[in-house]
Amino acid sequence: METNRIYENFNRKELAAALKELLDNNADVSEIKTDVEVIKQLFYTQKEETVEVLPTEENVQESAEEQTEEQVAEQENAQTEEPAAQEEPTTEQMFKDLLAEFKKRKAELQAKIEAEQQENLKKKREILEKLEKLAEPSDNLGDVINTFHELQNQWKEIGNVPAQDTTEVYSAYKKYQEQFYDLIKINAALRDYDFKRNLEQKQSLIEQAEELLKLEDIVKAFQSLQSLHLQWREIGPVAKELREEIWDKFKGITTEINKRHQEFFEKIKEAEKILTEEKDALCHIVEDIDLESLKTAKDWDEKTKQVVELNDKFQSNTPYEHRVNSKMYRRYREACDKFFEAKKKFFEQINAVYEENLAKKSKLVELAEQLRNSTEWQSTASKLQKIQKEWKEIGPVPRKYSNELWERFTKACDEFFAARKEANREKDAEEQANKEAKLAVIEKIKAFEPSGDDSKDQETLQALQDEFSNIGHIPFKDKDKVYNMFREAINPLLKNIRIIRRTAQLNLQKDKATLYKQLDTLRQQLATYENNMGFFHNYPKDNPIIKDLEKKIENLRQDIEILKKAIADKEKEEEQD
Repeated sequence: METNRIYENFNRKELAAALKELLDNNADVSEIKTDVEVIKQLFYTQKEETVEVLPTEENVQESAEEQTEEQVAEQENAQTEEPAAQEEPTTEQMFKDLLAEFKKRKAELQAKIEAEQQENLKKKREILEKLEKLAEPSDNLGDVINTFHELQNQWKEIGNVPAQDTTEVYSAYKKYQEQFYDLIKINAALRDYDFKRNLEQKQSLIEQAEELLKLEDIVKAFQSLQSLHLQWREIGPVAKELREEIWDKFKGITTEINKRHQEFFEKIKEAEKILTEEKDALCHIVEDIDLESLKTAKDWDEKTKQVVELNDKFQSNTPYEHRVNSKMYRRYREACDKFFEAKKKFFEQINAVYEENLAKKSKLVELAEQLRNSTEWQSTASKLQKIQKEWKEIGPVPRKYSNELWERFTKACDEFFAARKEANREKDAEEQANKEAKLAVIEKIKAFEPSGDDSKDQETLQALQDEFSNIGHIPFKDKDKVYNMFREAINPLLKNIRIIRRTAQLNLQKDKATLYKQLDTLRQQLATYENNMGFFHNYPKDNPIIKDLEKKIENLRQDIEILKKAIADKEKEEEQD
């Protein structure tokens, strides 16, 4: 983790430079392998540069094999001429060359170690042959003992042998040592002395092993334990009656450290597995986005918000992040790039449509402003009404022009119709009569009593609405007031009918968990619509978009109340049961 923090802010060029510096300053590549692995992970998890593939020794050789003898001859002649300027290798190529150098040196070091281990194995087997013969009876006990100790010293000076031969070699060494002490008739004092010395050394190793149990760094404890085992094997036997006891004690500590070491790496593997599964799930979410279903700017904005939230989760750091395959990161980036490229194309198309709508509405504004001072009331009114209809049929324009165009358009229309009204005061009586007629309809609505037949009641209310709508114009100053009175009278009645109908549609007989899920969905939809209302705060209240949003919000609130009551009723039934 410490090494990771050193390089985590490096860009690709700095990572390549850091790798070169490590190779230049460290002859023993085993000392830098952790740093190299971290640099490699960070280098390839960063966004890859667009690079030109440079010729390598391999592909040059392949190309050469495919050339004819004449082509080879031409190239050799060309090489005698003045060489052309070589292109400077890319950061990617430099980094690959440095990794190749590291792998080469690592392979050379491994080959050297293996050769040394094979030589050590040969030497130790020669000593084993001598120890086997030394265990045979001899008249010259002093020479035998001296030779035995000399062979022991030679054994200790020889380094490690191949791992696959370790158990065999050390088992034979232990066997011949024990045979020497058991079979050779040495005097008891010398034997006891060696046994005592060996016991003290092994007890010291046991104490060191016990200290390793206290280490929090289990990896370090495990590595140190391997060193203690090597030392244990080099020490001769102890008294026969103590051999099993002292070995069991050392083996018990070994077993505990090995168990902790295994559990530690199992936790790491499990954590890596969970992390990989989480990353895979996030990749699937982005990859499975149905781009064809995103038809509006709102659809794209909502989905973009989700992708950004997923990106925050994907980028969150964990202790095992650097160990997860970098292919997962590239896969996620490719899915995101595909999404944002599609979004870019969508908005390029929609902006073109907005610009076209802007041109159309600007033309309508100019026509309305030309007609606002006309005194040909009937024909001009028809023209303006036609223009207003065309306006509604044209889609949205860029937001920065929307308010200005709307204000100019409504101002031109209002000025004409206000002037026409002023010139047609004789119609006031008719408008006043219309007002009285509409007020009479409102009184009918107030006096309406539900019959219990929802369909019939709905038809009756619809007839009253049609009657109200079919009545002609009323005084302009009373228009909003009368309309609001009408809505206040009829909305509660319509709401009750809708609630009854909607209650049936929502299928409230479902289980409580399903109702809760429906409730969460409706709350999310409500939050989305209320958030969208904020985008239209500068629009007139009678704008069709505003009215449609308000209606949807009101319907959602009613549905939420219906579900909340249904859930409460089910909980009450459960308590009674």
